[in-house]
Amino acid sequence: MKLPKIIVGIDPGTTSAVAAINLKGKLLALESRKNFGKNEIIKYISSIGSPTIIATDRELAPSLVMKISSGFNAVLFSPEEDLKHWEKQELTRSFDTKDSHQRDALAAALNAYRRNEEKIKKVEKAIEGLNLWKYVDEIKDMIIRERCSNISEAIDNVLSMERKPEDEKIKKEKEVTKGDIENILRKLRMSLKDKEKSLSILDNYARKLEERVEFLEGENERLKKNRMTPQKIDYKIKNIRSEMVKKREKMEEMNEIITALREMEKIRKQGLVPVKVVKNSSYEELKRLENMIGLHKDVLYFREYFRVDKKFMEKLKEREVEIVIGDFPENVKEKMEGEGIIVLGKKEIQVDISKNYGKISPESLKGVHKKSLIGWLKDYRKRLNE
Repeated sequence: MKLPKIIVGIDPGTTSAVAAINLKGKLLALESRKNFGKNEIIKYISSIGSPTIIATDRELAPSLVMKISSGFNAVLFSPEEDLKHWEKQELTRSFDTKDSHQRDALAAALNAYRRNEEKIKKVEKAIEGLNLWKYVDEIKDMIIRERCSNISEAIDNVLSMERKPEDEKIKKEKEVTKGDIENILRKLRMSLKDKEKSLSILDNYARKLEERVEFLEGENERLKKNRMTPQKIDYKIKNIRSEMVKKREKMEEMNEIITALREMEKIRKQGLVPVKVVKNSSYEELKRLENMIGLHKDVLYFREYFRVDKKFMEKLKEREVEIVIGDFPENVKEKMEGEGIIVLGKKEIQVDISKNYGKISPESLKGVHKKSLIGWLKDYRKRLNE
């Protein structure tokens, strides 16, 4: 039997306590013990469910809570400031707690649920009438973790019966070998096949929605003939039509992704430098690009400067981005170059740009007088020829 997604509150100490609630806010387990160590807590939680959130009642999460959250790959939740005594009592007043440790753990879990309740309720409302209740926990989990940008995307994911496992992060190597290049190309082809399979699933799902519309319109006409008010059916028809528009938009987006992946592979084979185009220099757009077509050791072209924050810089370093092209302020350029990233202005280099991708000829790169760029170009050619 599949274990439920849960929110877990932990109060560590000589006597530690664990509280677990499901994603409807119902209490599943509450336990406190002396010498309740990390391994025992992990074993106890694993017997109850799969944690979406690990929560604490403190602003600065205790080390033990952080380690357990990391071990489960769960969202770590801590309040903006330590929960006050009266707040814990208010949160837990409907529950029977044996001691203050259980109360604190349960308050942490319930507070985390309360902070995410709006997202959870939106998911429940969105899947009404779609016969997707068996997936409700997975959809809520994706939305809470922000693995999907919206509920429609989360539904698409659960409807795809065979999804490839989350790509393992490519380990940073001192030298890129021929095997590394072949592995990247293999993953690119696998990603292309997966997108095409998902497109087929979305197409089938859209056809089913069209069949439902046709049926409901027939029911609507029948009720009108019987002089009944078909308000509910009209409402469902509007919802389904809206859903169909979203699915068609998603299919168009996936077609664009497939085209971009094919074209970039073609650009590499031609000995040119492929460029991935980003709408603006925000962390959100960088994350969206990563989710769409991947991000690793790439050349990025930013259409607009928006902002460059800590999360943005961490993502560039994590995915080992090598060159960025765009109009950046001097202080931002210095920050990027300090991290070993080559920064080029749009006027410094000629880039042939389409909607999601572009290309640069190695000859145009030679005209840019930067030692770091010359070294990168030699390394890039070496990688292609290995």
